[in-house]
Amino acid sequence: MANITIDSTNYVHQDVSPWSTGLKWGAIGGIASVILTMVLYLTGLSRPDNSSANWVQSLAGFALTLTVIILAVNEHKRELQGYISYGRSVGVGAIVSFVMAVIGAIFAFIFFGYIAPEYIDLAMEQAMTEMTEEQQEQSESVMTVMMSPGMFALFGFLATMFWGVVITLIASIFLRKPRPQTF
Repeated sequence: MANITIDSTNYVHQDVSPWSTGLKWGAIGGIASVILTMVLYLTGLSRPDNSSANWVQSLAGFALTLTVIILAVNEHKRELQGYISYGRSVGVGAIVSFVMAVIGAIFAFIFFGYIAPEYIDLAMEQAMTEMTEEQQEQSESVMTVMMSPGMFALFGFLATMFWGVVITLIASIFLRKPRPQTF
């Protein structure tokens, strides 16, 4: 709920938190990302050993993230009477990215641990084919730790946060609409 005050110049000040909008759109984006991943998995369009399918998944994930951030920032801009600063826009996008990253990390742990654990084996096999036998022996123990559901969840969280913030920083340039200065 917004707290609205009017000062002596009849300028309306509105204390609207970016959190409710960011949390809502982050949850929508996170759930949509889970659905997208499951659709790609069930249709066979998402496999660690298929680089063209991975491009499809990456582009779809990028488009989804961009769309959700734009929708969130535009909704928050409407809550602020049509104006939003660059910093506020970045803040909303960062909240959206964080919530999407948390949902994605939880889902990645479940997906790689229980739904499709064979994907970890496929990813390890793919990595091993590009190594010599000596390199395979040296890296096997490290790869076992690094290619676990927990590490996939951690790396997924970090990647979602990184790309979400990058997308937000760029999109906010175009989405911002500062209040006109009154003298």
